[in-house]
Amino acid sequence: VLYTGKNKWNSNKYIEESQDMLAGYTYRMGNYSIIDINSYTSKELLEDNSFVMNMLLIEKSKNTEELTENFNKIISKINGNSKDKEILKNIILQVYMRKINKEDLQKMLNKINGGEENMMAVFEMIDKENQMYINKGRKESVIQIVKNMLKKKLSINTISEVTGLSQEEIEKIAKEQK
Repeated sequence: VLYTGKNKWNSNKYIEESQDMLAGYTYRMGNYSIIDINSYTSKELLEDNSFVMNMLLIEKSKNTEELTENFNKIISKINGNSKDKEILKNIILQVYMRKINKEDLQKMLNKINGGEENMMAVFEMIDKENQMYINKGRKESVIQIVKNMLKKKLSINTISEVTGLSQEEIEKIAKEQK
C-alpha cells in the first residue's frame, strides 16, 4: 500500500484485524506492506535511487514554493534518464501547471530539456485550449440565461443590460429559439 495522506498511517497491519471472520472459516488473511511517505524525510525520499520514491517528495510538498523547489531537486537528479524526464514533464504539464507560476514552469521545463524552449509552446497551447473550453461554457450559460429571460418576456434592453450582450445577439438567440 502506498499511502500519501497528510497524517501517519494508523490502520491495522493485518487484514484479518480489520474484518469480521465467518463462523467456521479458518483461512487466515495475510498482511500487506505499507509505504507511508510520512515516515520518510524529504532528504531520504530525494536520496533514494528510485524515481517513484523521488516523486513522493512532490506529494510531501506543503505549498507552491516547496513544490517548485522539490521539482527542481528531482530534475537535477534525473537529468540523464530520458524516460524519467518524459514522465516528469508530463506530470508537470498535466497535473501541476496550474499550481506553478509560468516563469518557474518554463525554467523547470528548460532544465529538463537541457535548454530547449519548445515546451513553453505546449504549455501555452494547453492553456489556450483550457481557456477556450471555459469561455465556451460561459457563453453557453449566458445563452441559456437569455433564453430563460426571453421566456419571461423581459425586454431586449433589459436582457442586454443584465447580460452585456448586444441587442443584435439577443435577437439572434430569440430567432433561434422559435
